[in-house]
Amino acid sequence: MSMGILSKQMSAAGISAGAAGTGTIRITPTGKHFAAYLYARKANSVAMSEAEIVTSISSIEVTLNGTQIHLCKPKSYRDYYKHVTGATLATGCIPIMFYNPMLETDLQRGVSGIGCKDVNDFAININVTAANVIVSLECYSDYNPNIKNEGVGTYIQMIEATRTIANTGEYDDNSMSTYGADAALMSMHIYPGTNGSLRSVTLKTDDFEIMSKATPAILQTETEMAGFTKLGNVPDTGLETSITSIHFDLSKTILSAVSMAGVKTLRMTTDWAVANATNVTILTVFMRGMLPKSA
Repeated sequence: MSMGILSKQMSAAGISAGAAGTGTIRITPTGKHFAAYLYARKANSVAMSEAEIVTSISSIEVTLNGTQIHLCKPKSYRDYYKHVTGATLATGCIPIMFYNPMLETDLQRGVSGIGCKDVNDFAININVTAANVIVSLECYSDYNPNIKNEGVGTYIQMIEATRTIANTGEYDDNSMSTYGADAALMSMHIYPGTNGSLRSVTLKTDDFEIMSKATPAILQTETEMAGFTKLGNVPDTGLETSITSIHFDLSKTILSAVSMAGVKTLRMTTDWAVANATNVTILTVFMRGMLPKSA
């Protein structure tokens, strides 16, 4: 799904197969950028499978003028794209969204993205493992070169965190960032990790409960009724089948989200059936650059 033209950027510098480290791609900060598509290849220019990508890359960070706007595992970028678009991804592709791909029309989708008027440094940092088999990592930016006087504006921010749940019962997570008054919470996606068995989710903004003991089955029904593709239900090697998605953007409009204006704490309580769940990952998707609600 392209919003502008595809422009090849610099390939990742600083990555060597079989060596841990960080490679960097610098995107030319001009025009308005809607997405970046990374293509990972191994020896003989063969596209890497998802399993090879997961083994080779531990995380991918995107920064604007040194400020982090994305930090996720490569699998999370792939999963989210397929979840909201229903599209099939090319082998080796890691899509990084800056615009909201689930909105109904190109006119709506074009409102969001990274305008580069005030951007001096636009970087993608790729953290690779010692087991990586990457020979080349190319980047293609989906952008409109004719939008020259637009600032950063509204854009998708994807951040994930990993937890270990030692006991059965409720786990209270009150360390989640609200990202300020210009942020609006679009969705959350809970990967159960190893030995994880989620029973319910409760979510609060400050002391206001916006979700109470919602079960994965109820959340799944709501997600599918809104037309989203279930995470883990897209034919692709290695996808988990029990990811729980929580959407506040079900109407698929730019205003369909929970504003963080005035919110001091975002608190999630999850209930687990089995103890010692490790590598539980929570992917949180915000729309940044939203105007605070009026008093």
